Amino acid sequence: MNHKPNLTREGMPAACPREVHARSYRSDKRNDPAGKPRAFGARLWLLVGISLACAGRCFGQAAAPSNDPKVRAAVEAYNRGVDAFEQDDLDGAISWFTRAIEQHPVFARAYGERGMAWSLKGELDRALADLNEAVRLVPNDPESLLSRGYVHFRRGDYGRALADYEKLLKLDPKNADAYRERGFTRAMLGDLDQALADLDRAIRLNPRDAAAYTSRAIVRSRRGEFSKAVDDYGLAIRLDPNDTTARTDRGHALAMLGELDRALADFGAAIERNPQDAAAWFGRGFVYSKQGKLDEASRQYDAALRLDPEYADVYRERGYLRALRGDMEQAMADFRRAVELSPDDVGIALCRRGEAYLLAGEYAKAIADLDQAVKREPTRAEAYLARAMAYAGRGEWEQGLADYRHLVALDPQPPEQYAQWISGAGEKFAESIRRLEAEMAKGEAQATEHYKQAYTHHQKGELKEAVAEYDRALALYPRYTEVWFNRALAARQQGQIRRAVADYGQALAFDPRYTSAYINRAILRFELGELEGALADFDQALRLDPQNEKVRESRGIVAEMLRKGP
Repeated sequence: MNHKPNLTREGMPAACPREVHARSYRSDKRNDPAGKPRAFGARLWLLVGISLACAGRCFGQAAAPSNDPKVRAAVEAYNRGVDAFEQDDLDGAISWFTRAIEQHPVFARAYGERGMAWSLKGELDRALADLNEAVRLVPNDPESLLSRGYVHFRRGDYGRALADYEKLLKLDPKNADAYRERGFTRAMLGDLDQALADLDRAIRLNPRDAAAYTSRAIVRSRRGEFSKAVDDYGLAIRLDPNDTTARTDRGHALAMLGELDRALADFGAAIERNPQDAAAWFGRGFVYSKQGKLDEASRQYDAALRLDPEYADVYRERGYLRALRGDMEQAMADFRRAVELSPDDVGIALCRRGEAYLLAGEYAKAIADLDQAVKREPTRAEAYLARAMAYAGRGEWEQGLADYRHLVALDPQPPEQYAQWISGAGEKFAESIRRLEAEMAKGEAQATEHYKQAYTHHQKGELKEAVAEYDRALALYPRYTEVWFNRALAARQQGQIRRAVADYGQALAFDPRYTSAYINRAILRFELGELEGALADFDQALRLDPQNEKVRESRGIVAEMLRKGP
C-alpha cells in the first residue's frame, strides 16, 4: 500500500522551511505484531452456530452446532476467505466472503470481513456498505463498529468515525483499539490534547500495541514534542522490528531535532529493508539538503519520484533545492507541479516558493507569495519569518518588526535558532534577525506600562479589561514571560481552560524553569482529565522544587489514578 508522509500538522507550519515533519496518516494496511495484514475476525469452525435468524452474535459467539448444509458451506467459505486475507490475497478473500454471504445472507461476520478487504483495496464505498450491513445485523458488535469507524476515518468523515468509536467505548470501556483509533481521529480534527489522552489510555490498556506508540509519536510530533516522538517510535520499532514506516517516521522526527546523522541512519535502514519506501528516499534527500550536499539530495529526490511520480512533497522540496542552486525556472516548474498534485497544501508550496524568491533577492515576489501563505494558514510561523526577512531586505523595518513579533508569539525560539530555519541561508539573515530582536526589545518598557495597567484591572476583578491590556503588552514584547503567566490566570478565571493551558505553555517556552507555571498547568490538565500531562508537569515542578510537599502529594494522587486506569 502506498504510504507517504503528509508534512503538515495542525498548529505548526510544515516543511517550510524547517525539516521534514512526521506523517499524518498510517499505512492503509492494519498490521499484526508480525507485520502481516490481518482479518479482524477469527476463523469459524463448523460447530459455531450462525442460525438463519442470526440469534447470538455472528462475530464469534458460539451457539449450538449447526447441521444446515448452507450454514456449513457458509462457514467453510468464510474460513477460506480468512486464509486468503492472511495471505494478502484480497481478491480471493472477497470472493470467498461473497460465497459465504450467498449461502447465508445474514452472515454479519462475512460482511464485516469483506468490508475490511474492500477497504484495503481502496474501495471505500463498498467497504462502508458491507460494514453498515454488518452493524445492522449485529448493532453492538465491537469489531464491526471499530472497522466501520476506520472506514469512516479513511473517507475523511471524522465525525462518524468518532461516533462509532464512542459507541464502542460505551459497550467496552477498556477497548484499547477504540481509544487508539479515537485518539488518532481526534488528532486529525486538531484536538491534540484529547488525542494524546486517548493514546495514553490505549497504551496503558495494551502496552504491547506498536500501532498505539506510532500514533502517539505522530501526535507528539504535531505538538512539537519531537524528542518524545522519537522515544515512542523507538518503542514501536522494538515491538515490531520489521516496521519500516516507524523507522522512516523516526528519521523525520530526528531531522526536526537537528540530529541529522541519526536521521540518515534511520532512513538508510528503512531503505535497506524496503527499497520501495519513497518517503525514506525523500527524508534522506531532505537531510542531505540541510547538510549542504545538494547533488546527493537531488539524487535522493529523483529516486523518490521514480518510485512515486505523484509525490507532491518531493516536487516542493526539489523546487527549493533547485532555487538554492540558482535554477529558478526549474524550481518554479517543480512548485507548480506540487500544487497541481496537492492543491490542499498550496499554503506550504507558497511558503516554500516565497523562500526561494527571498534567497534570490526577489523580495516583492517573496512577499506576495508569503502574504498568500499567511492568509491561508495564519499559524505558519516560518512564513512570518521569511516575510520579515523580505521586508528587512527592502529596508521596511516596521513591517518586518510586526512579522517578527508575530513569529515570536507563535513559536518562541532563541533568535539564533530562527536563522537556521531558512535552509541554505547560512548567516545571510542573521544580522537582520539580530536587529529585529533589538528593535523588539525596545518595546519592553512600553509593554511594562500595559502590564501594570492589566495587573490593576486584574486585582479589581475587571478581567475583560485586564486581558485587553495583557494583549497589548504581548503585541509589543511577546517574550514577556510574566504577562503570559498572568493572562493564563485571567483566562482560567474566565473559564477558558484551554487558553490558559496554552498561555502557561508560552510562559514555559520563554522560561523553562518557571515552577509555578508547571504547577498551575498541571492542575488545569487534571481538571481536563489529561492525567499523563498533569503527571509530567508535576514531575517537572518537583525537579525544580523537590521540597514542595503539596506538589508531591498532588502528584501521588494523579499517579494512583493512572495506576488504577479507566
